[in-house]
Amino acid sequence: MSIAPRSLDAASSNASSNEKIIAALESTFPASGAVYKFRLYVADDSPNSATARTNLAFFCEHYLCDRHEIEIVDVFREPLRAQDDRVSFTPMLIKMEPLPVCRIVGTLSNTPDLVTALTLTSLYIDPDDLALLEDRNASVADWVGRLVCAGEELEKLTRGEIDAVSDREGRSVLLPHSQLHLLQSEAVRQTAILNAIPAHVALLDKQGIIVSSNQAWKRFADANFAVKGAHEIGTSYFEFCNLAIGADAADTSHVSAGIRSVLDGGQPQFSFECRHPSPSGECWFILFVTPIIESRLTGAVVMHLDITARKLAERAQRRLGIAVDAMGDALYLVDRTTMRLIYVNDAACRRHKQTQAELLAGSPWQLLDTTRNSLEQAYDELISSGIAAKPLEIFRQLEDGSLVWAELRRHAQRDEKGWTIVTIVRDITDRKE
Repeated sequence: MSIAPRSLDAASSNASSNEKIIAALESTFPASGAVYKFRLYVADDSPNSATARTNLAFFCEHYLCDRHEIEIVDVFREPLRAQDDRVSFTPMLIKMEPLPVCRIVGTLSNTPDLVTALTLTSLYIDPDDLALLEDRNASVADWVGRLVCAGEELEKLTRGEIDAVSDREGRSVLLPHSQLHLLQSEAVRQTAILNAIPAHVALLDKQGIIVSSNQAWKRFADANFAVKGAHEIGTSYFEFCNLAIGADAADTSHVSAGIRSVLDGGQPQFSFECRHPSPSGECWFILFVTPIIESRLTGAVVMHLDITARKLAERAQRRLGIAVDAMGDALYLVDRTTMRLIYVNDAACRRHKQTQAELLAGSPWQLLDTTRNSLEQAYDELISSGIAAKPLEIFRQLEDGSLVWAELRRHAQRDEKGWTIVTIVRDITDRKE
């Protein structure tokens, strides 16, 4: 087991191009199909740990493609594993395969140094470097031991009833149990907030890796995707996006570009309507992407808002419109409250030789050659009666001067917005003649 020294081979540091980096990494594969296996130890979502997680995901996505496996281990949640792996610092990356095993401490921000460390093929380390590293490890271990003992002693002295202590100079220290409680409380609070949101919500880091998600997101993914783990923490959202949007390459490309633009700070937000063929039938959702900005841009919130009910209603309305427009009878819908036309079909437009927009801009009493008061009275009587009006035959002259007979039928329809008067006019000139 080796520890990568800080002073790395300068020749390898010059491998800045993607081709050189990929070639260097592939040269260490012992066989075709082998993968890099990483174990990254982190301290919850602390700044350096979050940066290391992001940098590792970016590195693997760009240089190792599908030839890598990443395991994230939180030292607070799994302290025994950290002890077994002799982890004294976090973040710490352990390259498990290919051999030799290598440990890299820090945020993994320097790509050339990272490549050099990962491509070591020898266990040899300069004795002077090794002695320096061992001294540092011993010093850190000693101070960690002192801190732990000091925390335990303070807990005993305060009988566990104190959250923080201060010295004579006013410097305060939060006791270990209080630190742990704050971390757990914040995690529970954030989880509760996310799970209370009915929309599907995921948090991405700057590379598009899913770092958190709510229950609605997980239920949606489990119910709709056969690929196990497509939505899990640590996977790329762009892979999930390809599954969610389907086979439309143009949509997938547009959505990926929009998300990347938000993650790169190029635009303040992004939204897009997506259609997804699920096992239970087609579903639609609006994709919203907004940046997460603390002291700097650290990622984005992705939300899928289900609009399936609205889209199905719109589809039904379109189909109804097609059927109504195919009618030979003229149809007029009037809002009783405003006395404005809210819909006319194609037959009505042909009857009056006007466009739909022109008819809707006019008044219903003008189209029916009467007065507003008379029409309001007729509408109110119709509503009061509770039944459809008897058919009424009328004889009138159209705008082009032609004389026609028409049969007029009316009924009142109520919805949550009020009363709508439905009028159907049928040309009966041929029958009368």
